[in-house]
Order: sequence, then structure tokens, then C-alpha cells
Amino acid sequence: MPYRSASHGTSWWKRRRDRTYSSLVWVPSAETEANAWTTVDATTTGTWGLTRGQFANANTRCGINVTACTFADVQTFLATGAGATIYTVQVATGTDSAFQGAMDALQINGTIYDFDPFGVVEVPVS
Repeated sequence: MPYRSASHGTSWWKRRRDRTYSSLVWVPSAETEANAWTTVDATTTGTWGLTRGQFANANTRCGINVTACTFADVQTFLATGAGATIYTVQVATGTDSAFQGAMDALQINGTIYDFDPFGVVEVPVS
């Protein structure tokens, strides 16, 4: 629980509480082959779920702990509100084990992020 000082009053607490974000989490449908480059299209495989905020409610569609969705479902669901902004992207395996691997050619919308030894190169999707 965030620290609440009496000097901040309830208006500070309300502003803090109302500022929410959600993480969009992809759960693969199957493990990939070990020690081999594998192409995975997360928009057509696995399931997606959103965390925190309005998605923490047990009645919410596409909540990570409630009813996971397809990527198309998530896009439709987010389009009904104010939309979504991507602030950061992370590749991890959660709390069960350490991620050991690499990724390259990450595509987000119309841009491919090519990870090279000297930095990341943004390439438009052709």
C-alpha cells in the first residue's frame, strides 16, 4: 500500500489511487524448440490478459486472472474505451524461472525492432 502522509490530505490520495495502468501479458500456447531460432506470432497464438485497474475486477473480460482473450479480443476491447499507449515492452517468464534466450525482429504495429550488437534499428514493415 502506498504511504499516505496526513499533510497530503485525501485529494493527494485520490489522485494517486486514480492513476492506473495495466500490463498486457501474453501467455504462449506451447513451448518453443530449445536451442533454435523460432518465429512466434503472438497475435495468432496463445492468450492475452490485462492486469490492474479496471481489469482486476472479477467480472472483467480479458483480465489476466479472470478470462484470458485472443489478441483480436483485446484489440476490440481496448477500442471501446480511450485506447492504449505502449510505454515499454518486456520479455520475461514471470516468477517461475529465469528467461534464457534472445529475441530479434520484434514487430509492434508498423515497426520492426531489429536488435543488433550496437543498438536497436527500427525498420518499417514493408
